[in-house]
Amino acid sequence: METKYKDSLVETVEEYIEEVNVKERKTIAKKEVAPKMSVSERAKIDGSRNIDEQRNELQKYSNKLRSIAIEKELSKKLQKVNLRNLTKKELIAYMKKVKNEIKKYKGEIWKNYYNY
Repeated sequence: METKYKDSLVETVEEYIEEVNVKERKTIAKKEVAPKMSVSERAKIDGSRNIDEQRNELQKYSNKLRSIAIEKELSKKLQKVNLRNLTKKELIAYMKKVKNEIKKYKGEIWKNYYNY
């Protein structure tokens, strides 16, 4: 009987180890980041050169949206972005994210207002 229990215990331990290894591989795969490139190199790759708007204008508007995100206490990811390290396309994507979060925030306020 002892051998039966030992065998089942060994099998469950091996299954658990395999499960943990799979989870670790997934987290490692998620953490791998592309090599660090400068803003100008990334701009060449992502097509930011084709955008006519000046980068400093995009950064100025992004900064205004970031200040609104800080006021409204939106997610920390939106508050702690370093705008200097973003390309034009990344700045536009950032502004879209903040805009969508502000819309969600306003929707929640109105829902709460009408629930009272």
